[in-house]
Amino acid sequence: MGPNLLAFRFAPVAMGLIINGLCFVNISCDYFLARRLGFPYLHKPLISLRSGSTGDYGELAPGLRRVMRPVFQGSLVLSGAEYFQPMFPTELNWPCRPLYENDYVKAHCLEWASGVGGIFHSRGDRFHWLGIDGIERAAEPCRIGAEKKVMLSVISALKQLNTRGSPDYSYRTPEDRRLIDARINASLKELRVFEQVIRSSPNAPWVQGKSA
Repeated sequence: MGPNLLAFRFAPVAMGLIINGLCFVNISCDYFLARRLGFPYLHKPLISLRSGSTGDYGELAPGLRRVMRPVFQGSLVLSGAEYFQPMFPTELNWPCRPLYENDYVKAHCLEWASGVGGIFHSRGDRFHWLGIDGIERAAEPCRIGAEKKVMLSVISALKQLNTRGSPDYSYRTPEDRRLIDARINASLKELRVFEQVIRSSPNAPWVQGKSA
């Protein structure tokens, strides 16, 4: 669920999966939760430069070196265990590398030299960094109707990351900005339509198979 949406085509940041009766919502975006996990984060919104340039531009600030809860401040209809993992392989090059050379970051990594952060687990009032042994057995089979909650959670994440989480496009040409604005407006309109259809439907015919 998710890749069929226009918003995902332009910003592939959130998708949902149901595998063997287990429901998953995956959300991934540059520096998405870095600040709230205590890692170096974007001090200002990412600047999207002209196409053909070396890439987008961002100004990093040192991490807070503590976890802020809730880690994810968005709205997810699907409840359950949450896992958060910062990744920073490209940031280990200069000039960003010194920001990650501190005890906090190194203590909360699975493999610091490869930029693989640790996994922070949250479920209800329980939360902690997981050890090297990996993810706890916290998954439970989806209940009937959970596919609707998965899709609504994906839509919520796509809406958030296409608005508040979107880069700063003011440095692009007027032609580019008009195209980007049209793309975002079309994506948000489609998301609103899908959200209304899903909320009003007793079942989810777009999901094959049965709920666990």
